[in-house]
Amino acid sequence: MTSADAHREAGLGALNEFCWMDVKTQDVPGTAAFFSAVLGWRFAVDESDRRRAIGISADGHQIGGVSDLSSPLCSPGTPAHIAYYPAVDDVEARTEAATAAGARPLRRLAASSG
Repeated sequence: MTSADAHREAGLGALNEFCWMDVKTQDVPGTAAFFSAVLGWRFAVDESDRRRAIGISADGHQIGGVSDLSSPLCSPGTPAHIAYYPAVDDVEARTEAATAAGARPLRRLAASSG
């Protein structure tokens, strides 16, 4: 089994493709209404999450989450944006390769198992 096959079996999506996104906004209700109307996405609070995180789904599949930039946990002045996360086989190695190629990590991310 290749690492790509193992990655897919673990439910992490196709290796080197985008597997998750985070919509960062200061207007969560407005953003949810916009993307629901335009793309048919569904936004729902995860009642089992103590943070009451808002998840995004499309065609019944979780595709991302929403971060409220007005939260005290976010850096003041951060503009609204969407962060995309690719599925990789080795976070450390990919971060080192990106840095060597000129990228500048904004913050450290941990590997996720799903």
